[in-house]
Amino acid sequence: MIAEGAAALHAIHVVVDEYVEIFSSSSVPMIREKVLDVKDLGNRLGRNLCSEEEFNSDYGGQIIAVRELLPSDILKFSAEQVEGLIICSGVTSHNAIICRSLGIPMVAISRDAFDMIPDGVPILMDATQGIIYVKPSDEIISKYQELEETWRVLNDASDVQEVRRTACGEVVEIMANINLLSDLEPARHFKANGVGLYRSEFPFIVRSDFPSEEEQTHIYARLVENMEGRSVTLRTLDIGGDKMLSYYSNVTEANPFLGMRAIRFSLQNRDIFSQQLRAFLRAGVEVDARIMFPLIASVDDFIAAREIVWECMNELESQGVAVNRETQLGVMMELPSAVEVAEELADEADFLSIGSNDLVQYMLAVDRTNEQVSALYKSHHPAILRAIHRIVVAAQRAGKPVSICGDLATEAHMTPFLLGIGLRTLSIDIGSAPSIERAIAEIDLAEAEELAARLLTMGRISEIEAFLIDR
Repeated sequence: MIAEGAAALHAIHVVVDEYVEIFSSSSVPMIREKVLDVKDLGNRLGRNLCSEEEFNSDYGGQIIAVRELLPSDILKFSAEQVEGLIICSGVTSHNAIICRSLGIPMVAISRDAFDMIPDGVPILMDATQGIIYVKPSDEIISKYQELEETWRVLNDASDVQEVRRTACGEVVEIMANINLLSDLEPARHFKANGVGLYRSEFPFIVRSDFPSEEEQTHIYARLVENMEGRSVTLRTLDIGGDKMLSYYSNVTEANPFLGMRAIRFSLQNRDIFSQQLRAFLRAGVEVDARIMFPLIASVDDFIAAREIVWECMNELESQGVAVNRETQLGVMMELPSAVEVAEELADEADFLSIGSNDLVQYMLAVDRTNEQVSALYKSHHPAILRAIHRIVVAAQRAGKPVSICGDLATEAHMTPFLLGIGLRTLSIDIGSAPSIERAIAEIDLAEAEELAARLLTMGRISEIEAFLIDR
């Protein structure tokens, strides 16, 4: 079209629309998902064709409402100082995590509600509650200004203690979940005891191809250096489900949450897995380094992954590269099958970490990103509480460290239960640290153990909810 005289931007617009229509009409779900990638490609081509002045947007003081959102969009909006994002489709957990790491409030709304928002009007966003006020009244604005000041005082980290203790003096560790390297500064500010979970997939998700071993080594080295000697736990690549790579489309799956994801992908793609392991082994030579494997379904999965780590260690040493032979290897406990062999996994692994988000999702068969069934996603379900208790007991019997990460670890009303069953390490997104610190400081362990024992006897969700409300 350009050769025939069409303007370049017009040609891109026409051709992108053609492919969007072709992909949208495909009967293959994986092909239909590529519509967003095609649109993203068109936008990036358009930006590159324009002068820097034309595309040097500044969204300071503005909230952007978009129908679809890609990781690359979020990074672009962040660089352009956007204040918040409203979206009505394409909501995934990794988009939410990236927004949280970059400090961008995001609220998902229905298509009907989206169509009712006019351009250029004042909007107040409460991303914590998922509420949007269009043309908010002076009274609402005043209330939120008071609330913001209250949270500022409560979250003042000037008196944060590095050692957290319960009311009866028991030490509890708060580890940081790190998604992007920008999370490291607040983690140090809140004096996190280490990195309990580095979600290593994000450097993969925001790129257009697989990062090399050298690129990963550089990222992991910065992670380790910034934690200044404190322990760092790398979760190996966890893609699949709602965390897809736009540049990897070798798999077409009707149900990606039950398909080629996490450790399954790594074991099937040894070269990619080995590059990541080698990179972290190189970066973590002189620190308390830990590697954790996600979505382990059996002892055999763990042993297969461990063998590859040992092979990578041998390869690096044969090349004259120093490695940390004391690197701890652990299991992310998030599948019902893993719970059933918790004792055997505790014997084999150096540590266990309870991945509460996926544990709830898989035990209850609830897709937490599906708004039609998300109300059934209940972390206080009796089966979940008993599964967590079983994992903790298995770790304690084997003399292995055990921690918990995910949303359940940030629910302050559940902290007494977690400490009551014996957990002493919580790995959380650091923004939740002040509320969890306060909850820990108010807990008497004898009372927490009694509370946990009572909850474990309850077999109904409603019974547990009533008990928690009455406390």
